[in-house]
Amino acid sequence: MIEARGIIPDVEKCIKKVESLKGTFKDRYAFTDVIYIPTNKKIDLKHEFIRLRIYKEKGWSTKDLVLTHKLSQWTGKSKIDTLLVKEEFDELSDAKKFIDKHFNNTLKEGFKYSRKGWMYQLGKVKVYIEQIEKFPPSVEVQTDTETEITDVFKLLGVTKRISESAPEFMRKILT
Repeated sequence: MIEARGIIPDVEKCIKKVESLKGTFKDRYAFTDVIYIPTNKKIDLKHEFIRLRIYKEKGWSTKDLVLTHKLSQWTGKSKIDTLLVKEEFDELSDAKKFIDKHFNNTLKEGFKYSRKGWMYQLGKVKVYIEQIEKFPPSVEVQTDTETEITDVFKLLGVTKRISESAPEFMRKILT
């Protein structure tokens, strides 16, 4: 599955458009992403990141803290993620102990930001309409083909396509 993100003018208008296209509402969510960076080298967050997601609101059955280590392969302005690590925790202290042990004490908290969003299913396309702290309203689309992404972006009024991971564009804003 490939995914891409684009800027939208307005969250409410985008939600109404998805619903008018018979998109099925799946869930609402809110969380804080804590991005970890190496203490001894630079990391390209466009292609690799380690993130601790701390959920405030979700309707699916995961624990409230989820650590992921992802590699992203970009083809133009779309990406395919490979998940290297995914661990769930009940307590922040347990997550931090895992990070220290698994990554040999080579990581530190780089920055964090909050997100909230609305998840829809539009046929076989997953649509995530999001408000990310200090970033314009955006939509992330996950599907099988680049053509489907382009078509859905046109339908939803995407004004600009983003060619970086959320951690990378947020690093530029926050640091």
